[in-house]
Amino acid sequence: RKRKFCIMTLSVASKEGIQHLDTKSLDSFDDDEDPLHVRADLDKSIKTSTWSKYSSKTSSESDESESEKRDEVQEIRNRSRNEDRRVQLWRYALLFLILAIGATVSGLTFHFLQEEEYKAFHLAYDQFSDALADAAIRQQEDVREGVRTFATVISDYAAETNKTWPFVDLPKFEAYAQHILKITGTEVSTLLPLVTRENKEPYLNYTNTNYERTIKEAHMIETGNLDDLNPVGYRSFFTVGTANGFVEDIDREVYIPMWQFSPPMFTYGAVNWNAGSVPDYANAIEAVKILKYEPLATKVRPYVTAGLSLSNEEHAKMHSEIEGSSTDFPHSFFFTPVHLESEDPNSPIVAMIGSALAWDFSLQKLLPDGVVGIHAILKNSCNQSFTYEINGPDAFFRGEGDMHQTKYNEYERFVNLALHTHPDFEATPGHCRYSMHLYPDDYFAALYLTPVPLLYTICVAGSFAFMIAVFYVYNWFVHMRNEKLVANAARSNAVITSLFPDNIRSKIIGEESYDGKKNPRSFQELLNPTCDPLNDLSRPPLADYFATTTVMFADICGFTAWSSVREPSQVFTLLESVYGEFDRLTKHSKVFKVETVGDCYVAATGIPTYQKDHAVLMVKYAHKISRAMSHLTQTLETRLGPDTADLLLRIGIHSGPVTAGVIRGEKARFQLFGTIGSLLAVGNMEIEGAVEVPAGIDEEPLEPQRRTVSWADIVKR
Repeated sequence: RKRKFCIMTLSVASKEGIQHLDTKSLDSFDDDEDPLHVRADLDKSIKTSTWSKYSSKTSSESDESESEKRDEVQEIRNRSRNEDRRVQLWRYALLFLILAIGATVSGLTFHFLQEEEYKAFHLAYDQFSDALADAAIRQQEDVREGVRTFATVISDYAAETNKTWPFVDLPKFEAYAQHILKITGTEVSTLLPLVTRENKEPYLNYTNTNYERTIKEAHMIETGNLDDLNPVGYRSFFTVGTANGFVEDIDREVYIPMWQFSPPMFTYGAVNWNAGSVPDYANAIEAVKILKYEPLATKVRPYVTAGLSLSNEEHAKMHSEIEGSSTDFPHSFFFTPVHLESEDPNSPIVAMIGSALAWDFSLQKLLPDGVVGIHAILKNSCNQSFTYEINGPDAFFRGEGDMHQTKYNEYERFVNLALHTHPDFEATPGHCRYSMHLYPDDYFAALYLTPVPLLYTICVAGSFAFMIAVFYVYNWFVHMRNEKLVANAARSNAVITSLFPDNIRSKIIGEESYDGKKNPRSFQELLNPTCDPLNDLSRPPLADYFATTTVMFADICGFTAWSSVREPSQVFTLLESVYGEFDRLTKHSKVFKVETVGDCYVAATGIPTYQKDHAVLMVKYAHKISRAMSHLTQTLETRLGPDTADLLLRIGIHSGPVTAGVIRGEKARFQLFGTIGSLLAVGNMEIEGAVEVPAGIDEEPLEPQRRTVSWADIVKR
């Protein structure tokens, strides 16, 4: 009876509560107001009105029961927390210990392995840079000693034969010189006697008598014939080179004319050319006179003697023997004194030996195979610097200036190439002192500084991270289990110690059955990788519909016949030139390029954005490319042969709706489909130099038939 009464009073109370609500407050609710607020107000009204009137005793008993249940559940939770607190502290301590050990072991692993690699890197760089420096110094010593030996041979010959300078020519000069060039790695060697003003005329008479004999002898020694000699160009006066050719030199106190030369001169024009007319050469020779014994170098400059005595073809042939070398790469000229008495460096200097050195030749074969990535910066005291990359036995010129990677500045290795013994060597002006600065680069470092330390560190850290993850997962499962135990205990105790209605019991049972359920789809979403939209056919197609477009097909008339008699390179030269110009015009004409199919160019307007004047834009564009085609074919005719200028465009234009999109899969591309298929008939047209448009391109609706329109008509319309 009491239970029935409670149910009845609840029903009445609900009705009473609703009846006592303020009507104005109900009207003030907005349509989008949270219904939970309304429900809360309704519940509040019920509780404050008839509920207290009809069932105050029942309410107090229910509140007391709820309070007892909450206290019992809280007591169980408190007991569980007190028991877990000590365990949790040990868990945190263990977790911190694992983190500390993992971080320490990972850091030590990375530091140890990286330190070993850096040691190997430093050791290898020190060894190879030392080897490179020693080899470069030996090479420069070979150059100097070889040329000095040649100077001694010439001086001794003049002394033994009682020749008076400057009236000296060395027999078999070419044989001696070729041997010197081979052991020194220089390109040319020339004898430059010093001729004073008093000896000018006698010397010119001497060369006039002997030049032909000495040059022919050199050619016979080198090649065994005179086929490469052009016996012209001799001038019986000292010359200087100008933009207009050789002219007579001005009056000087001392002349330094070119005399004997190796490789042999290909004409007689270089005889009596005054090397002293070049300021850099003259300054270096004056410095040689001061230092007496030291071979001195000029700054890097254009190779003057290459155009006088060594043909451009011969010079290029020399450089072709080395991969990547060029005649434009840095060259320096060395001047070595020839003394009157070879054993006495203080005796008068009577001549000079000029030697041309290509620096990329000089830096060859300095390192063994497999050693790559060392930058050699060649510098001189004349404020010049040049960058070379040394890869094993090969040296590659990279450009003017210091181009090494600055992050390796601490590894700089200085190599002095200006070997000297004179105390005034550095203070004497007029010559350039050369040095080389070595640095490793990323290629060299990559041989020793590998990702191995990082990979090992990641593996070690990953192992500890996996341990921590397992610990966390286990801890989470334990926590969830404890939570369930606490909840179950609370529910069980509440059910056992209290009398609950059936609906509350059913609710508890429902919550218990819901626990443990998992959503497999959430795991699937985490495991699935991101899909490629161009290959995932399960997604909607990538396509759209365009109602108002104009499409143009432009075909090159006679292309098949023209291309059948051309080289592939010529065919693609034409297509690249024509299509490149068409592409450029699309950017300025608001036209969208669709594709090219062979010699057919497809473009559209109204795609991918709406254009009100799409047909007008396309006709103007067709006019532009037609004129561009005529101009290009006329321009290219000189390169691509006759009949190129006869190639014309035949153009088809059609307006209408299209479907455009991407057919997904391998090599997906943008394509058009729709009523514009009638444009394919343009391939059968016989009218060249005109545009094919639908009969109703300016009318609605469009008609399918075709007609040919001249450019004048198009422009007029």
